[in-house]
Amino acid sequence: MAEETQQYLLGVAGIIHKNGRYILVQEGDGKDKGKFNLPAGKCELGESIIAGLKREVKEESGFEVEPQSMVYVDFNKTKGWTTLVFDTKILGGDIMVTFEHPVVEWFDFTQIKKMEERGQLRFRWIVPAIENYRKQRRIDVGELGLD
Repeated sequence: MAEETQQYLLGVAGIIHKNGRYILVQEGDGKDKGKFNLPAGKCELGESIIAGLKREVKEESGFEVEPQSMVYVDFNKTKGWTTLVFDTKILGGDIMVTFEHPVVEWFDFTQIKKMEERGQLRFRWIVPAIENYRKQRRIDVGELGLD
């Protein structure tokens, strides 16, 4: 009997913040159409975690960022996903909407918590990740050696 190999996908997400507000992007298609998420996606084969984060955030939001610290790790054994969530510093860019993300908007934390209550967030880890950022529960990126 052949041994089955379990493979996991590595996802990255960026918390983009300014003046107490956070960027969320709305999914424009697929099974999660209409739900909101942090700018996020999966790392490509051969891509570093940091490069994947920067690319995904730029593609989904329009912002160029530099990760500052990791604030949350979500390990979803059932779906085979591990997602690393980073606090980021904005270096440039501006809100950019696309077919895949027709809404890219700033929300305060109270609004995000209400969106969670109404089932409008794509993942259950979005609010806890932002809470960790707000409570300064962070690991400095330089200490992680991810690049």
